[in-house]
Amino acid sequence: MMYVLILTLLASTHCVSPVDMDVWDELLDTNFKIIGGQDAKDGDNPHMCSVRTDGWHVCGASIISDQWVVTAAHCVLNYGTHIVVNGSFTLHCGTIERSRGGVDYEVNKIIFNELYNWIGPNDIALLKIKQNFPLGTKYINTIQMATKDTDVAPGSLVKAIGWGLINQTTYPEILQTLDVPVIERSKCEVIYKNYFNMTVDETSICAGGEGREPCSADSGSPLTINKTLVGITVWTKPCAHPGYPTVYTRVSKYRDWIRNHTGI
Repeated sequence: MMYVLILTLLASTHCVSPVDMDVWDELLDTNFKIIGGQDAKDGDNPHMCSVRTDGWHVCGASIISDQWVVTAAHCVLNYGTHIVVNGSFTLHCGTIERSRGGVDYEVNKIIFNELYNWIGPNDIALLKIKQNFPLGTKYINTIQMATKDTDVAPGSLVKAIGWGLINQTTYPEILQTLDVPVIERSKCEVIYKNYFNMTVDETSICAGGEGREPCSADSGSPLTINKTLVGITVWTKPCAHPGYPTVYTRVSKYRDWIRNHTGI
């Protein structure tokens, strides 16, 4: 996982143990991929942004208002800590092409969930830009978020997108998209408890596990159903490993937290 440099300094005394970090090293393989995906259509995902540090793509994010995006907490924290350090941090939005088009927006505020501890739930963060997004265009717009009572039933097809590697050495130029089935959480919990001793609680959604799926799909990127944001990509067993679903932060469980910090 690349370290992410941003504009404010926050700290916490909660750190993970060396054993926890060994687990996270495997979960957060830097080769985040969408395996078996296809090119997204121009204008289909105007909420999608690339989170960049010093010009390098590190994660995805979703526009939820004229100044805010939502992403994964581990995208904006120094590895294994609750510390955010100074640096250049931008959002690149308004294009499906990784290296052409789009507009950069400077981030001036980061809020991450205070309960996040690097090895389980609460992997969610909010980024605020200095200026406003020009909403309502074909290429830049908000996505509707799941409500508090939104349920995503096992077997439902959900859509994952991202600019992650499509093989061991190649990044796609075009945003990739893939439909994957939601997996019953209790089954997912057993899989990861047995393998990683990780927590997959009611704040998580599991999807995929067929070997044709995102492997973090660029962490922070959206998981959607019917054009509604239901999940945020956070972790998986590395690289589309059959039998191991990708785990997503369940947006519906964090609507109060989002509203308390943004008013949205």
